[in-house]
Amino acid sequence: SYWLPTAYEFAALADQVPQRALLPGDVAVRLFSAGGALLGASDDLGPFPSRAARVFIRSPLPLPVSQVEVRRYTAAPIGTSPLLGVVELSRSTVAERDLLAELQRFGLQAALLAAAVMALISWLVARSIARPIGALSAHAATLARNEGQADIAQPFGGRGDEIGLLARSLEQLAHELRGQIASSEQERRQLAAVLGAISEGVLAVDAHGRLIYANAAAERMLGSAFRIQDVEDVVRDTTHLARLLMLEERGEREVQHDGKTLLVTNFPIAGDGTAAQLPTAVVVVRDVTQLRALEMARSRLLRSVSHELRTPLTAILGTVENLRDEAGQPNCPRLPGSKTNRSACAA
Repeated sequence: SYWLPTAYEFAALADQVPQRALLPGDVAVRLFSAGGALLGASDDLGPFPSRAARVFIRSPLPLPVSQVEVRRYTAAPIGTSPLLGVVELSRSTVAERDLLAELQRFGLQAALLAAAVMALISWLVARSIARPIGALSAHAATLARNEGQADIAQPFGGRGDEIGLLARSLEQLAHELRGQIASSEQERRQLAAVLGAISEGVLAVDAHGRLIYANAAAERMLGSAFRIQDVEDVVRDTTHLARLLMLEERGEREVQHDGKTLLVTNFPIAGDGTAAQLPTAVVVVRDVTQLRALEMARSRLLRSVSHELRTPLTAILGTVENLRDEAGQPNCPRLPGSKTNRSACAA
């Protein structure tokens, strides 16, 4: 049911391959038998099949591969059951590489031309826009130096282009900024007044434990000769504070300073760590010297009262126990706290 060509027919087919009337001129054709023998070729590409044709060839012996790296190969089988032969087509990639190189050269030339055009446009823009913007920047700097008294929009406010719009926008921004600065200053003064009125000492430290703020109460607690180093000695326990800042949790500890007992409470402030000058913890210091003294006095009083009451109560319990024994009531339960060893006490 299959066509099995003779050697003559294969030779005739191989003679027609070099003509390749229906293929492009740069395409090479080779015809191989099912066993890998070269039957015909349009170009001298070697006697052995390429890797693309080797996939379809059924040879009991390993065949070398004839393949040029600058060519692109494809192959197709002739027949399947049985395999009659393999047709291999290949095309050189040199022309494609030349075309790609030409395109790259053209792209480079176009990029250089575009860069020259952009440089010219930038120079023109600098003359028409950059100079007014520079003058606008100078007026903005004047605004900062004069504490908000300069009118930015005055030189350019009458312009209807983008420069005038930018000047008016900057003037509006400067007005809002002046309001925010005044509001922040008012809030700072209020906060300073509140912190100065409370009895607890309030300190702010950075991530390295350095003091950056302390209120008046903290100065009083830490001594009349208030120094930054004194405060750092109290609040900076490097390991303790670093752990609290890492875990972002509150921590308390007591320290002894200048004959006083101080309760130091750390309140970590969450942050991204980008601003090193901002506080990362607020430390509240309370003078608990009197409180601890009162607690010690209470403990001594309780111990003294307990000792004074224990002696008469023991004597009273012993007397009651003796009276019960004399009354002939051995089966009655003993009073709580009795030391009499009675084994015959019924329930």
